Order: sequence, then structure tokens, then C-alpha cells
Amino acid sequence: MNVLTDSVRDLHAKLCPDPRTLELINELVDALHSFARKTKPTHSEWLKTIDFLTRAGKDSTPAINQFILLSDCMGISVLLDELEHPKPEGCTEGCEPGPFFIDDAPEVENGGRLALGETSGEKMYFEGSVSDAEGKGIEGAVVNIVSPSLLPR
Repeated sequence: MNVLTDSVRDLHAKLCPDPRTLELINELVDALHSFARKTKPTHSEWLKTIDFLTRAGKDSTPAINQFILLSDCMGISVLLDELEHPKPEGCTEGCEPGPFFIDDAPEVENGGRLALGETSGEKMYFEGSVSDAEGKGIEGAVVNIVSPSLLPR
């Protein structure tokens, strides 16, 4: 390892009582230190990166978590889903309940309108099915499609 990296890991070991959380934080520290050694960003470049992450945090609301969106954009959410729930060959890739999912979204009847009021824009048509690995339909399956116009502000 490296003296600096080891020092940071030692500090976290004193502050984090949960072994699994400590393992995850230490691996994150190792990856970030490796990233910095590999890419050698300047202070100015790193500040731009910090600004990007800060803006994602500040843009978050209870209904829209920009860090979850960032996790999705970087492929981490789907990767974690694949690691935690491996699927047989031929199955659709999994997806986390994304950054715009809300538990109490209003239910819209099949063929109903997602947009509220006089929302303008081009109309879209969605069609899909939910089936098991053998292609048989899954009784009672629900598909969540959330329109940004339905989200609380």
C-alpha cells in the first residue's frame, strides 16, 4: 500500500465500528487513491471534480436524489443489482428503482395520460410485457413509468 493510504485507513478504523462499512470505506479510499495516482489530477482539476459532486448533492431533493442518478449514470446501480441478483442467460438486465421513483406515485390506467394539465410536447406510445425466463406472462406485474410532471416539487 502507501503510507498516506495506510494512514487514512487507520483513521477510519478508529472511527467506524461496523466491520462491513469499514471494509467498503477502505476499498473506496484505496480506489480513489489509485485513481489519483493513475490520473494525476491537478488541484484545479480536482476542485472541478469536487464542484461537480457538490452540485449533484445540492440539486438533490427528497423526491429527486441526484447522487442516485449519478450512480445510475456511472453504471453502479445496475452493476450492484447484477452482483446481488444474478440472472439466467437471456433475462433482461435489472434496474434499480431509479432516481425518479416515488413510492406513492399516482396509478394511471392502461392507456391513460401521464402528463398533468396542459403539458405540451410530443406524444409518446409505450408498449411492453413482463414475462418469466420461459416467456410466460407474470400475473399481476406492474410497470412503473414516472413522468417528471407527476413528481412533487
